Amino acid sequence: MMLRYLTVGLVAVGLAGPAQADEITLAADAWCPYNCAPGSERPGYMVEIATQAFESAGHKLIYKTIPWARALAEAEAGRLAGVFGASPDEAPGLVYPKLPLAQSRSVLLVRAGDSFTWTSVKSLEPHALGIILDYTYGAVLDPYIKANLKNTNRIQVMGGDEPLKGNLRKLLAGRIGVTVDDAAVMAYEIADQKLADSVRMVDMSDAANPLYIGFAPKLPQAAAYAKRLDETVARLRASGDLEKILARYGLRDWESAKPASHPVGS
Repeated sequence: MMLRYLTVGLVAVGLAGPAQADEITLAADAWCPYNCAPGSERPGYMVEIATQAFESAGHKLIYKTIPWARALAEAEAGRLAGVFGASPDEAPGLVYPKLPLAQSRSVLLVRAGDSFTWTSVKSLEPHALGIILDYTYGAVLDPYIKANLKNTNRIQVMGGDEPLKGNLRKLLAGRIGVTVDDAAVMAYEIADQKLADSVRMVDMSDAANPLYIGFAPKLPQAAAYAKRLDETVARLRASGDLEKILARYGLRDWESAKPASHPVGS
């Protein structure tokens, strides 16, 4: 499974009553189709859902991209209001909506001509695996990554605002042999960069993991924000507007399209 965060920063946390609007800043490294380029025609479907949820309630939503490690540190320190793309398994202390915003599953990526096949983590040992700083990759990969983190022949870490793009450049240049990410994110990036003939996805048969916007427990409005997101997702799903939003990113509703909407080759 693939877990990551999008931080949510609250500027006006001291506002006294529900009639007063909050200014909410969302920030993360780019992770299309969940969150993409701020201000673009397609900023990411989670960004679109959050925008509808909060701006329809009179709040001002600001979305920025910053390195994930920095975003996580600031959220954990209480300087940001929460994380987008979080899992209760990974961050149990956060306040979560009841309805997930994705079902995430990890896949590996290799160069098109590579004969690599996946059987277990031992399959990775002859290859340098490109990962992203402070991402969690689930119960199968995390112990392997931790055990080999100081061995650059096995693990290489990428940070910054667009770490997946960095790992793809390293993969295509032969500086790493394998990289890993969420299946929908990987498929979106391959299509966007027109890399279908250059790379190949390898299925790990990893179980899907629900992702949410998780809010900081110190945030007074956390429960209200979580409830607002649930109401918005339920409304968009009932009206058919959720499918329309997802279709703009080549996806279907995660509750009706399991496994992931994008086919994955092995």
